[in-house]
Amino acid sequence: MSSAAQAQEKFAAQADKMLGLKLAQLKKLAKKNFIPDDVIEAACAADEEDAKGVLVSLIFKAACLKAAPSPMRTRPPPEEQDLDEMFCTLCEGCIRVPGHEGPCVDQQCNEICPKCEDSFDDAKVWAVEEEVARHKAVKQEIEEKLDAERKAAAAARRQRRLEEEAQRKAEEEEAKRKIAEEEELRRLAEEEAARRLAEEEMARKREEEVTRQKLEEEKEAARELERARRRAEEQAEMAAMDKLCVETFLECVKPCAWRDRVRTPLKGTNLYTKVMRPCRPAGTSVDVKDSSFRTLGNFLQWLEKEGLIRLKPGESDPVVTQIKVDACSMYVYRPASAEGSPSGSTGGMKTKLPEFSWQ
Repeated sequence: MSSAAQAQEKFAAQADKMLGLKLAQLKKLAKKNFIPDDVIEAACAADEEDAKGVLVSLIFKAACLKAAPSPMRTRPPPEEQDLDEMFCTLCEGCIRVPGHEGPCVDQQCNEICPKCEDSFDDAKVWAVEEEVARHKAVKQEIEEKLDAERKAAAAARRQRRLEEEAQRKAEEEEAKRKIAEEEELRRLAEEEAARRLAEEEMARKREEEVTRQKLEEEKEAARELERARRRAEEQAEMAAMDKLCVETFLECVKPCAWRDRVRTPLKGTNLYTKVMRPCRPAGTSVDVKDSSFRTLGNFLQWLEKEGLIRLKPGESDPVVTQIKVDACSMYVYRPASAEGSPSGSTGGMKTKLPEFSWQ
């Protein structure tokens, strides 16, 4: 750092230190530096802060004037020097030799300022109005600089706030985007989970339906088997009843010593109830309803078709007009499978009935 910069720093530090003093202390310091009282009072007429600044400026100016070296004196050559002149004539009362360097001093060794053409004018040196105006100008310049700095700082703060606001908005937008992405991912995950649950539920329902169908099929098969078994039992029972009905009819029309021959014409109901049923085997029951004939009329029509009896035509209640005894004695029961009723013309029966043949 250069000496001028160091001096400027020291000057600024000293000025700050002096501005920290009270106004009364600055007044005393100004009086010690030989500043006139009227100048001090004129400087203190302004605002306290401005008065301090003016007094500090005047004190520094006084110090500069006090430290200013005396004009250089050119020593005349020895041959031209007047040996009679023993004291300096530049300043009245100076006890130093003529042509001395440095300030003049009196008999008490106090420095005295030379009065010459280049000496300072007190009116110009202690011009308080100019100093105050200069101080105000400097203060105005400093305030303008401070105001410009404040404005620049405010603009920088505004710019920084705008940047921070933009960054905050960008961060908020980024956070919102991330939240939206997370929400979308969560929604997709929930939809995927729901889809999987639906598929699993559908698969479970299909399995249950297949199982139910299998159970139904098994139940239906069991029911069909039961129905087939029942049909087989019914057919066996009907076949046995068919055989019993035919054999009982053949038995009742056979000539017998202990009973009378069946006389015709005879109603079919009487033939069935009074002749056939009494001739049934002991411990059995003859009932055409349990046979494949279903009704007595069908049974009698079948007997007529087989050539065992003859019925009176046109009667709603069948009437037997003839019993062919010879044919009945030669007729042999042979059970066999056959579609429809034994007569092939009545009853609308769909079960397989026994087939009878002649021997």
